[in-house]
Amino acid sequence: MTQSSPHLSAHPPQTPRPAVVVVGFMVLLELVSGIDQGMFPALLPTIGRHYGITPGAVTWVSAVPLLGAAVTVPVLAKFGDMYGHRRMLRIAAVCTLAASLVLVLAPNYPLFLVGRLLLAPMAAWLPLEIAIVSDRLSGVAARRGIGLMAGSLSLGVALGGLVGGYLQDLTGELAVTLAFPTVMIALCCLVTQFLIPESASRAARRIDTAGFVGIGIGLLFLQFGLMAVQAKGWGSPLVVVPLVVSTVVLVLWARWELRAPEPAIDLRMLAHRRMWPVQLGAVLFGMALFGNQSSLTTFLGAQPEKAGYGLGLSALAIGWVTLPSAALCMVGAAANSRVASRIGLRGSLSLGGVLVAAGFLALTVAHADRVEVTVSTSVFGLGFGLLLAAMPALVAEVAPAGTTGIAAGVYNTVRVLGGSVVAGAFSVVLGTMVLTRTRIPTEQAYQVIWIGCAVMGLLITLLTASTRRSAGDAAEPRPAAPAVTLG
Repeated sequence: MTQSSPHLSAHPPQTPRPAVVVVGFMVLLELVSGIDQGMFPALLPTIGRHYGITPGAVTWVSAVPLLGAAVTVPVLAKFGDMYGHRRMLRIAAVCTLAASLVLVLAPNYPLFLVGRLLLAPMAAWLPLEIAIVSDRLSGVAARRGIGLMAGSLSLGVALGGLVGGYLQDLTGELAVTLAFPTVMIALCCLVTQFLIPESASRAARRIDTAGFVGIGIGLLFLQFGLMAVQAKGWGSPLVVVPLVVSTVVLVLWARWELRAPEPAIDLRMLAHRRMWPVQLGAVLFGMALFGNQSSLTTFLGAQPEKAGYGLGLSALAIGWVTLPSAALCMVGAAANSRVASRIGLRGSLSLGGVLVAAGFLALTVAHADRVEVTVSTSVFGLGFGLLLAAMPALVAEVAPAGTTGIAAGVYNTVRVLGGSVVAGAFSVVLGTMVLTRTRIPTEQAYQVIWIGCAVMGLLITLLTASTRRSAGDAAEPRPAAPAVTLG
């Protein structure tokens, strides 16, 4: 009589979960991520009132997580290549949950900013999920799955302002409002723990520890110096010393990166004759995309009777006013392939830059009521959508053969870095251009920021033309590497 194997009977083989189901779970993760990210811009005036801080200081709510994401995203992505993408996704989800709890319980503004900094690993969710999908799917199916996740993230961002505004108006308590995404993130932790499989591929890569530490320290001192400007002025040692230290550290960091075999950020890629225009365009794109978020919502929440401008909107009303811009950003990203098929990829990029410039110029001139603001923000929202889809495609097209992945990674990093730095610079504008004997920014301070964003849009259009000239001898376009973060 033949006995069955005890090993087989105790551990029957399990059927692998269908790829479409796995993608569905990760679409859910990105929807939650988008809602969480989309809530904060609409809540900025509420956060300012809750902690008793100025509009200039509240812009750090948006700047701090960008600073953290610039370092944590490439680190977690590389660790995912080495040790497993699901493992890193689990770690990123748990870190995000811990950060969310800090935000709910923070008794003061400095601790709230610590929570925002710790929220940076959320930006790594999408690139890690893309790696998992690419390990299980290929071709059209992989692109469709990645598109669904990116679209879900965009949808979440669009809904986040409404969700946060509704909860805040309903409860009147910031902690209760922030508890909602905390509960959702806790559910995401369960999804990553039990419902998402591990990727099979591994890459033997080294981590440029000195490179990541160097850029983290350099940016930290830079942001600290910019934060101190509002309270101490440019001549204070608390401003001068951090800025000098930041400059020295970043110079030494750049020299190290140019010699490192596997650098944290490949600066040689930035200097390539076909790459520098589009990578500089990525920096400008990040500056305009992330730099305007805080200023716009604090302007919408400003009380006209105190500031002489603004719309005095509640968190929910801010969500409704900014919803068309977010929705048209999704439309622009989805329509880019059709637009590019008619006027070319560089034509789509140029159109995006022009729309960004036109929208911000219109906002600078006309911002007296909801209709004017909605129309202007919708114009640059559509432009941002085109840039969001077309720019990584152009990066892939002009990258030297065999370096598309590296070029895409550099693109995402410099875009976030640009947004982080300019968000700090814009906070200085709002903190120094203030009404007499108050800490309230002047209307001109907001106009300076919007004009700056308009100039960035025009420069993107000019750099696109430079890319065309320098890439005229490029090989046939290669498939686009996806943009892995929306911020």
